Amino acid sequence: MKFHHIGFPVTDLHHEVLTFQRTWGFQLEGVYEAAGERFAFVQKGAVRIELVEALWGKEESMPHVAIELNKKESEIEIVRQMLTSCGFVQNSEPFDLSNGLISFYFEQANGCGFEMIIRDRGYNKSLGGV
Repeated sequence: MKFHHIGFPVTDLHHEVLTFQRTWGFQLEGVYEAAGERFAFVQKGAVRIELVEALWGKEESMPHVAIELNKKESEIEIVRQMLTSCGFVQNSEPFDLSNGLISFYFEQANGCGFEMIIRDRGYNKSLGGV
């Protein structure tokens, strides 16, 4: 298990990416669009930030922390149990990202979010059910 990124909702993705580049010296990793959102990853050293802009009237995404796990189902289940015991509820089905990663989200009633990212194309998505 390792830290992957922290994500923030933004209203103007282009402006925010430029701000991170010009003000803080971050490099743009890439810009993507999926599930009614446009998002960019910027990175400086070990710090990776996801900036997320809602599209087409979609509800704004929540701030969240993301960790990356390997395919080990036991590790995935341990993290899921830890999150559940802290009041998180899984609120999405596993979602295939275009880069071979699989992602799913958890949230607390207070709007705090947590993303679990699986790095393995062979992951059994039925194990991630809501």
